[in-house]
Amino acid sequence: MSKLIQREVKPAPLGELHFDYLNPRLAMDWDELSTKSEHDAKMIEALNNEADIGELITSILQNGYIPVEPLIVIKISDKQYKALEGNRRLAAMRLLSDLTLAKNCGVNIDPTLVTPDILDSFAEVPVYIVDTKEEAHALIGFKHIKGPYKWGSFAKAKYVAAQYKAQGSRIDDIAKSIGDSNNTVRKLIGGMLVLEQAIENDLFYLANRVKVGPFGLSHLYTALEKSDYKNFLGLTKDWNQQPALEPISEEKLPELQEFLTYLYGSKSEHKPSLIKSQNPDLAILGKTIANSEGLANLRAGLSLEIAYDNVRNDDEFFNETIRKALAHVNAAMAATTRYDGVDSEILRIAKKISQGADTLLASIQLINKKSKQNGDE
Repeated sequence: MSKLIQREVKPAPLGELHFDYLNPRLAMDWDELSTKSEHDAKMIEALNNEADIGELITSILQNGYIPVEPLIVIKISDKQYKALEGNRRLAAMRLLSDLTLAKNCGVNIDPTLVTPDILDSFAEVPVYIVDTKEEAHALIGFKHIKGPYKWGSFAKAKYVAAQYKAQGSRIDDIAKSIGDSNNTVRKLIGGMLVLEQAIENDLFYLANRVKVGPFGLSHLYTALEKSDYKNFLGLTKDWNQQPALEPISEEKLPELQEFLTYLYGSKSEHKPSLIKSQNPDLAILGKTIANSEGLANLRAGLSLEIAYDNVRNDDEFFNETIRKALAHVNAAMAATTRYDGVDSEILRIAKKISQGADTLLASIQLINKKSKQNGDE
């Protein structure tokens, strides 16, 4: 940390500053892109989706660029620098200086507001040059993990996993450096290592997931804490205490691909994510894949609800079903004020519900009576 504080802040022309395509806050695939302009456009779009760049642009148009803090950069060639910190600010400046790029990225900027004075305010940008990425890790990590500009779980995990791979198995040290608990850091590292293994083995593509926007890494690392999923993937009970860089064995890679498709869906295969909400869907999915019949039902294309119902405990299934029926009847009763009495079909349906309820009650009473008799014997 002392090295960072003692370094000198220097001005750098905007044209010498480049994006960090490995920015940990972004969940992105780059393989399909070939040119720098394509990379930059996608980078800006991703940054804008993650946190609205329009706010920064408005501020710059009103006040000029105010360098409250310098960009943290690393030299990549003679007079060329990569922004390790400040990519969103760099994107705003790039868009204001290139209105064609802004249009291509879907960002509307009134050209009459982009005056020479505005452009002059960031013709040179204060930067803080570090020699290595590791030198900047402590400052960037604290700022975005426990400090005022917090990252989401994906960015945190990407950051601490990179630290873990660079430093070896020193999870305690990483946790101390960012001011977070060991358990949280272990979950983040474990989840990211599993995800990266899937990506590196062409089993999963971030851009192929069904839901757009920030990547829901919490689904993954929460699942990897549960025994049902550990058993499915061949992980030991304490696998993430000091996780291997490739936690999943080669023979379990097909299950890893299947597992991630259940969690996040697949656009190319037209498969939806089975997790609508983490609670209770994640637990339900775990119980279903832990049962051979339930897993076969999922593989046959049945919905999670149906696949789970087919393997549930009979008493649990009946109890939940009858409570759902009561909830629906109560909802219908509350909505009777909206019925105008014109549609006679509604009356016929209501009579069927009443008859069904009478039959249900008689069946339950008979079963209850037999149960008591068996208990007395």
